[in-house]
Amino acid sequence: RRVIWGLGAGGSRLYKRDVNWYFRFNSETETQRLYSAFVQDEIELLPERLRLIVGSKFEYNSSTQLEVQPSIRMLYTPSEAQSFWWAVSKAARTPSAIESKGRIRSAYVARGGLFPLSPPALAELQGNRDYGSESLIAYEAGHRVQLAQKFSLDTAFYYNFYDDLRTLEPSSPQVQK
Repeated sequence: RRVIWGLGAGGSRLYKRDVNWYFRFNSETETQRLYSAFVQDEIELLPERLRLIVGSKFEYNSSTQLEVQPSIRMLYTPSEAQSFWWAVSKAARTPSAIESKGRIRSAYVARGGLFPLSPPALAELQGNRDYGSESLIAYEAGHRVQLAQKFSLDTAFYYNFYDDLRTLEPSSPQVQK
């Protein structure tokens, strides 16, 4: 048995004055914090032939709170020259500060540009505080064979199932002062 673990922490602070005309936040500063931990256990089921690897990453962030990202893998090595593996994993991508709490100015339309006598307009992409994380469930399988001392051949198959992917959706025009 072999257990591996680790801890991490980080953060960033964005100031409104550091952001150019195209990007802006709704508050004067934007702070994001990230704390993470991982643990992985490798269990030998058959000596030098079959291993089970289970683990998870745990992330706590300012946007979506706790994200649990487990993984389970099996490695079968029938000989020194070849191995087979299978895995199922979950991953998450948390929204960036600009996606959840910012605005991106994407176009300026001059007076009369939309229709005759129309006022000037500004098109913005606006972040959404209700964004959750994008998630992925990954299924993987593979085979490796050592054909010569310095030459091996890998074959891998995978299927990824994504959920809650970001999209751009049109909304009603809003007038701001």
